Amino acid sequence: MVEARRLGSPLESSSKGTSSRRSRAWCSLIAIALLIVFAVEPVASQVGAGDGWHLGEFVYKKRRAMVLAVPTTAALTLLGDGPAKVTRPAFSRNFNINVLLRERGMTPNFGVSFKPIHMIFLHDISETEYYGMRYPELTISTLDLSMAATQTDDVKRVSLTFSFTPYCTDPLKDPVYQDMIDYVEDSSRIRVRAIQALEDSVHVLQKKIDDRNQGIRSTLDQIDEQIRMERVRWSELLESTSPRANEQMREIRANLDYWKAKRDSIQWGLGTEEEGMPLEWHVLVRSLKGLVDARYLEEKKRLEREIDSANGVYLNEEWNTSTVDIGYGKVYEYYNPEFETTHHRREGHGFWLNWAWGPDIRFRHRVLISGIVRYTEYGREENWLAGVNVRVGGPRLNTFLEFTSRQTFSNFGKTISYGGEYRFDLHRSIEFSLNADFTSAYELHRLYPKMKFNWNFDGGFF
Repeated sequence: MVEARRLGSPLESSSKGTSSRRSRAWCSLIAIALLIVFAVEPVASQVGAGDGWHLGEFVYKKRRAMVLAVPTTAALTLLGDGPAKVTRPAFSRNFNINVLLRERGMTPNFGVSFKPIHMIFLHDISETEYYGMRYPELTISTLDLSMAATQTDDVKRVSLTFSFTPYCTDPLKDPVYQDMIDYVEDSSRIRVRAIQALEDSVHVLQKKIDDRNQGIRSTLDQIDEQIRMERVRWSELLESTSPRANEQMREIRANLDYWKAKRDSIQWGLGTEEEGMPLEWHVLVRSLKGLVDARYLEEKKRLEREIDSANGVYLNEEWNTSTVDIGYGKVYEYYNPEFETTHHRREGHGFWLNWAWGPDIRFRHRVLISGIVRYTEYGREENWLAGVNVRVGGPRLNTFLEFTSRQTFSNFGKTISYGGEYRFDLHRSIEFSLNADFTSAYELHRLYPKMKFNWNFDGGFF
């Protein structure tokens, strides 16, 4: 019986085959998602005056897209699964996805989170309303709901959490960032006014053309009416027996030739453009309209570059700002890869306190110290984890050294991790680490790598 279990029954082999096929399907889905997320650059919309571009609205959307860090899903923080167990707390406004790659390859390890209050109630809030929000309202608006699923050996875990960020630096509330963007906006507003003056001149010219065309169309209508009346007289004379009919018909023919010549003369003088617009006027207006649209598009691109430059300056100064994150969640463990309730192993709950602090030292813009205290309980089994993470670098690239200590009812261990984070842009980053688990006697137990892709959908993606 023991030997049969060791070799595996046909039923177990079938289950493993199904699990393998599903794992390959997960690999394909994750690979496609990563290709879309990290290989395809967002396409910038070509917005011109004709599309109704509004400077203030555009600048505010760019402001809302500003995030100091791409966050880790809170549910992964509760599970303690990621390149860094001491996660870096960060604030985002919409939707966040994490995909985790472990040492065993692409298994379905992922996390998703979203901010329901921001997405539902604050996605189109005005600047005045947002700046007028009080601290309790801001804290409630940071409510984050998240879910994560990870696999370790033959056990898979699912966590459902909610968390708040009671203390963080929000660029939309930061006066330094406001002053930087306000300066950029004011400079752009001056240039936009010059474009609007040119646009107004085009409108004035267009109105003059429309008024002239209206007078010309009225004159042509009168000529057409005269031609119609002469043709009616011609038809009546064809049935007349008056001795002067031939003389009157010659007079009508002369009148018709006169009115037709006059109409042809007016139309020839106007050229062949539609609605009687002179050719040179038509070309002039079209050129001016194209110039206005080109100036608007040029100004939009210039404004994007200047805001991106201001964002870069602000990120270099504030990427390591202080933040506090607290949360609570449920954890469910499963034996089989299908997450079926019939194979449910156990469930638990936990809470954590996560903080980050940028020390006020000589190189304070290059260092970020983070810490975490996490408690989880599975029935009567209690687990504590505490750790410290020190990051050195900047907003684009930073490396970290981390020390964590975990304690259960019957076990005590430590983990030392060394890794880093590379940020592709405001919304995409990759995090990686090499982790070493030690026993309570400081003997090396396991050495393994981890990698995590982060994608934040702030900035009006929805």
